[in-house]
This record gives sequence, structure tokens and C-alpha cells, in this order.
Amino acid sequence: MTTKFETANYSQLNTSINELLKTGQNSAVTITIYDDEAGTIIHNCDDGSSMEKRHILNVKKINSYTDKDTNVVKQPCVEITFSDSNKCMCMDGTDNLWYKLEGVPIVRRTF
Repeated sequence: MTTKFETANYSQLNTSINELLKTGQNSAVTITIYDDEAGTIIHNCDDGSSMEKRHILNVKKINSYTDKDTNVVKQPCVEITFSDSNKCMCMDGTDNLWYKLEGVPIVRRTF
């Protein structure tokens, strides 16, 4: 099941990430971002990179604001920073994206 990737779901996104990490079974969380609600078309960012199972480093919500230099009103968005330092930003009212989270299981080792 996918969830709409927008600022209205920011709190739910954070809660889901925390729940996956609190299980004690996962070392990280990955996100796959889709162009469709059915989760069949994986989104590619402007630089061409695939948004399939990317390790999440940080998620933040940016509220709308007026740029002080241009007086242009910037739309609210959710920005995800990945473990490779690349970012993906979803602007409310502009992008129509969906996501699915997965936990990355801890690899147990014995010595």
C-alpha cells in the first residue's frame, strides 16, 4: 500500500519511520517513491536517479514562505535526504507522488 507524499502526511511519515526503527529488527529505513498510487511506476528525480529503496538519512517539512529577494511565495514541501547525500523534494500542489517504506533488517553476525 502506498501513501501520498505531501506535507499533510509528514507526521505519518515520521511516525512510520520511527515505528520501523523501534522494532529492534531494522538498522535503517528505505523509501520507494512512485508516480502512481498503485505503486507500479517508480519515480525518477530530475537528475535521473531512481527513487527505489533509497536509505533515508533525514526528512523535513518546509512550510510555505515568501522569498525575501524575489517576493515569490514558495509552496510547502517535504524534503528527504538520502544516505548518499542526494535529496528529493516534493512540492505540494505541484508533484503528485506516492511512497512506501521498508525496514532494512539488522544483519546478525557471530564471531
